[in-house]
Amino acid sequence: MKKKILRSLLAIFLVGLTANVFAASFGNDFIGNDEWFQQGTNDGFEVNIFPNPNNGKFDILTNADGETKEVVIYNIIGDEVFHKKFEETSLKMDLTQLEKGLYMVQIYNSARDKKVTKRFYIE
Repeated sequence: MKKKILRSLLAIFLVGLTANVFAASFGNDFIGNDEWFQQGTNDGFEVNIFPNPNNGKFDILTNADGETKEVVIYNIIGDEVFHKKFEETSLKMDLTQLEKGLYMVQIYNSARDKKVTKRFYIE
């Protein structure tokens, strides 16, 4: 029973620590409402990550057809681990070389006046 309580407290601590690291690295708009992450919109600029969680292979889907987009992915401590520009509405990702864990993706439109920030997990 004590082990279960200690594991639960450790899990709560680690979630809080993770939230604080992301808030320090990317601003408080990253922390909070999970519904915001699920929708991932910014003035009609929509982004979805599927599947999430994943094994490092996933798709990034947008509604910005015919427009250059930029994707930047960061690890849990804020280091940039991937950066690419793409034209299509979807981008197939293969990040199987990365460690398991929580990552953040920021996707910008071509004018960089719209940005969507989402998180995903590699299991």
